[in-house]
Amino acid sequence: MKINDKEPFQLSRGMRNTVAFLGMLLLVSSLCVLAWAIWNHPDVHGPIVLTPGALVLGLILIGFAIRGEK
Repeated sequence: MKINDKEPFQLSRGMRNTVAFLGMLLLVSSLCVLAWAIWNHPDVHGPIVLTPGALVLGLILIGFAIRGEK
Protein backbone atom coordinates (compact mmCIF):
# COMPACT_ATOMS: atom_id res chain seq x y z
CA MET A 1 0.00 0.00 0.00
CA LYS A 2 1.36 3.37 -1.02
CA ILE A 3 1.15 6.41 1.21
CA ASN A 4 -0.84 8.41 -1.36
CA ASP A 5 -3.46 5.69 -1.95
CA LYS A 6 -5.69 6.85 0.88
CA GLU A 7 -7.06 10.28 1.66
CA PRO A 8 -5.88 11.72 4.98
CA PHE A 9 -9.41 11.67 6.40
CA GLN A 10 -12.82 10.24 5.60
CA LEU A 11 -16.24 11.72 6.29
CA SER A 12 -19.65 10.14 6.07
CA ARG A 13 -22.08 11.49 3.51
CA GLY A 14 -24.16 13.28 6.15
CA MET A 15 -21.09 14.94 7.64
CA ARG A 16 -19.87 16.00 4.18
CA ASN A 17 -23.27 17.54 3.46
CA THR A 18 -23.25 19.35 6.81
CA VAL A 19 -19.73 20.70 6.30
CA ALA A 20 -20.53 21.79 2.74
CA PHE A 21 -23.75 23.47 3.93
CA LEU A 22 -21.90 25.37 6.66
CA GLY A 23 -19.23 26.41 4.14
CA MET A 24 -21.83 27.71 1.71
CA LEU A 25 -23.66 29.47 4.54
CA LEU A 26 -20.46 31.26 5.55
CA LEU A 27 -19.58 32.05 1.96
CA VAL A 28 -22.96 33.49 0.98
CA SER A 29 -23.49 35.43 4.20
CA SER A 30 -20.02 36.98 4.08
CA LEU A 31 -20.55 38.02 0.47
CA CYS A 32 -23.87 39.62 1.47
CA VAL A 33 -22.20 41.49 4.33
CA LEU A 34 -19.43 42.67 2.02
CA ALA A 35 -21.90 43.88 -0.60
CA TRP A 36 -23.99 45.65 2.05
CA ALA A 37 -20.93 47.32 3.57
CA ILE A 38 -19.65 48.55 0.22
CA TRP A 39 -23.07 49.65 -1.03
CA ASN A 40 -24.34 51.49 2.05
CA HIS A 41 -21.39 52.40 4.24
CA PRO A 42 -18.13 53.03 2.41
CA ASP A 43 -16.48 54.48 5.55
CA VAL A 44 -17.31 51.61 7.97
CA HIS A 45 -14.45 49.13 8.29
CA GLY A 46 -15.85 46.59 10.78
CA PRO A 47 -17.73 44.23 8.43
CA ILE A 48 -15.05 44.53 5.75
CA VAL A 49 -12.38 43.37 8.21
CA LEU A 50 -14.33 40.24 9.25
CA THR A 51 -15.55 39.25 5.81
CA PRO A 52 -12.30 37.89 4.26
CA GLY A 53 -11.87 35.50 7.19
CA ALA A 54 -15.39 34.17 6.75
CA LEU A 55 -14.84 33.81 3.00
CA VAL A 56 -11.65 31.82 3.52
CA LEU A 57 -13.23 29.66 6.23
CA GLY A 58 -16.19 28.94 3.95
CA LEU A 59 -13.88 27.90 1.12
CA ILE A 60 -11.84 25.70 3.48
CA LEU A 61 -14.98 23.94 4.72
CA ILE A 62 -16.17 23.34 1.16
CA GLY A 63 -12.71 21.99 0.29
CA PHE A 64 -12.84 19.60 3.25
CA ALA A 65 -16.28 18.41 2.18
CA ILE A 66 -15.00 17.68 -1.33
CA ARG A 67 -11.77 15.98 -0.21
CA GLY A 68 -13.39 13.96 2.56
CA GLU A 69 -14.98 11.44 0.23
CA LYS A 70 -15.43 7.92 1.43
